[in-house]
Amino acid sequence: MQRKIGIVIIGTILLELAVFIIIGKSIGVIPTLLFVIGSAIGGFYLTKKTGLQSAKAIHSSIELGQAPGVALVDGFLALLGSILIIIPGFVSTLLGMLMVIPLTKNLFKPAIYYWIRNKLKNSQVVIYQK
Repeated sequence: MQRKIGIVIIGTILLELAVFIIIGKSIGVIPTLLFVIGSAIGGFYLTKKTGLQSAKAIHSSIELGQAPGVALVDGFLALLGSILIIIPGFVSTLLGMLMVIPLTKNLFKPAIYYWIRNKLKNSQVVIYQK
C-alpha cells in the first residue's frame, strides 16, 4: 500500500512538472506564476467559505435529529478540493475545482461512500453512540 502511494505521489509530481513546463512555454512564466498565486489565494478563500458552510450544514442536520453523513461528505469534498486548489499545480487545481463545484462534486461522492462502506465492512471504523 505504501509503495502504491509513493508511486502515485511521484507520478503526480512528474505530471505537474510536465504541465508546468508546457503551459509555461505556451503562456509565459509571469502568467503561469500569477495563475499559481491566484489559485492559492482562491483556495484559501474557498477553504474558509466552504468550511463554515459545512459546519453549519452538519450542525443543522444534528439539530434536526438526522445523521450528518451527507453534510460530512460534502464538507470533506469541499476541504479536499480547496486544499488541492491551494497546492501549486494545474492538474491539482483542476481536480480541486471539480471537487468544489456543485455540478461536478457529485461525481466524487460514490467513491467516498464506497470507501466508507469498505472501512465499515472491514471493521476498521468504530462508531460511538451516546
